[in-house]
Amino acid sequence: MKQLFRLWGIVIAGNLTGAAIGALLHTAASDVVGAREGYIAIGHHLVDFKTLPLLVSALLAGWLMALGAWLAVSSPRMGSQMTCVYLVTFLIGIGGLHHSIAGSVEMFAALFMSNEFTALQAFRFITVALLGNLIGGSLFVALLNYAHIRRTQAAS
Repeated sequence: MKQLFRLWGIVIAGNLTGAAIGALLHTAASDVVGAREGYIAIGHHLVDFKTLPLLVSALLAGWLMALGAWLAVSSPRMGSQMTCVYLVTFLIGIGGLHHSIAGSVEMFAALFMSNEFTALQAFRFITVALLGNLIGGSLFVALLNYAHIRRTQAAS
């Protein structure tokens, strides 16, 4: 269990570092891209929710990501797998759901581009989104595994 948490910590730290670097690049190119106002609006979408709705939104996003991973692994190679990933990420985006890593890029960009946001707000968003994604993904995988084990035990 200790190794699992260590690996998870390394992956999250790497993803957040990459998110911060990506946000710095977006910030450096903001005059060219002209998306400053967009990042500020997205930043408000990330921080203006109370904790419970944000947690539920992140839980749903985590559930969808786990569903996408499950579907991609069980689908034939290439086209079907890419379609599964596309559909799931599309649903997360169109639903305005909160994903910890994608949202971190947006949160860091908003934080770097505007004084309207604080490091505490960014920390709160990332923490709640990580927790929700973790719960949603874990519950989905646990329920599927449980259902699969129950079905196979009932068959024997």
